[in-house]
Amino acid sequence: MKYDELMSIIPKEQLDAVFAYEKCDIDAEFLGFTKVYKQLSSIIPKHFIVIDLGCAYASQCYYFTKHRQYIGVEIEPCVQFHTENTKHYHMSIQKFIGDELPKMNLNLEKVFAICSYVPDVRARELVRNTFPNVFTFYPA
Repeated sequence: MKYDELMSIIPKEQLDAVFAYEKCDIDAEFLGFTKVYKQLSSIIPKHFIVIDLGCAYASQCYYFTKHRQYIGVEIEPCVQFHTENTKHYHMSIQKFIGDELPKMNLNLEKVFAICSYVPDVRARELVRNTFPNVFTFYPA
């Protein structure tokens, strides 16, 4: 799916709402770092839950509509993209893993965690140590 294809599948009302958000720092030219998410969506089994830690506006949730669920975790509350299988949490990665994840009672063997472009070294380390199936990336 090319970038313009991603733009074409996001409902206009969601695009308008996110782009109108006063603190929005993305636009039609840049929805976020979506290329890696497209690739990951093709290799993560569809019966997996995808947890995106540091999801920002979560435009990438549209790559995971055929997966069991997409969970986006973002510390800053903001207007976010969503699909039918999307759930958002507004809290730190540490709080999500420490407080919310245990309540979910998930089989972590069927969860894939993504932590992309999160500058917090300790958060990335916690993600790598918590999830057996994980992709973390932060350019140095």
